[in-house]
Amino acid sequence: MKMVKAIISRGRIDEITKALSPLGISGMTLCDVKCPSDDKVMYRGVQTHSYRSMIKAEIAVDDDKVDALVSFLSSDDIDPDVSIDKICVLDIKDSISIRTGEKCDKSS
Repeated sequence: MKMVKAIISRGRIDEITKALSPLGISGMTLCDVKCPSDDKVMYRGVQTHSYRSMIKAEIAVDDDKVDALVSFLSSDDIDPDVSIDKICVLDIKDSISIRTGEKCDKSS
């Protein structure tokens, strides 16, 4: 099992969520994040970076779906203006459902 993390533009969340269903992916965790932009602003006489509001999506998927998910997230069909800045794929050694106690050990 893998954890795919992606930084996504706010305006594309609904579009991405709907497109994940045909891939057999039913859920993800979303967090508000601030990412540095290329714009520089003056603050009290000091030049500093401005930050843009983005969403970090975390999606746990089976190993056989990772390539399809990464391919979809990195395609130009989502946004030609590059709404996704980074995609990270991490191994999940173990996961445990707190509510049910179900343990899912799918390390590969």
